[in-house]
Amino acid sequence: MGKRTGRPRGAPLGNTNRLVHGERSAVALARRRLAAAEMDEARQTSDIILLLTRLHRLETLLARTPGD
Repeated sequence: MGKRTGRPRGAPLGNTNRLVHGERSAVALARRRLAAAEMDEARQTSDIILLLTRLHRLETLLARTPGD
């Protein structure tokens, strides 16, 4: 830890080097955007699979003859 001086920790405001590390860095922002895009794609894929499953069940139900 360092000496307690009463001043805020980290780089002073206006210092662009302070953005190199931490949750607001370009790498962290890009990583979060990529993760969000992958989650959207997974969500869309699962929606498609769900719709295809329902369609298959409906086709199976409609294909049954009344005598079964």
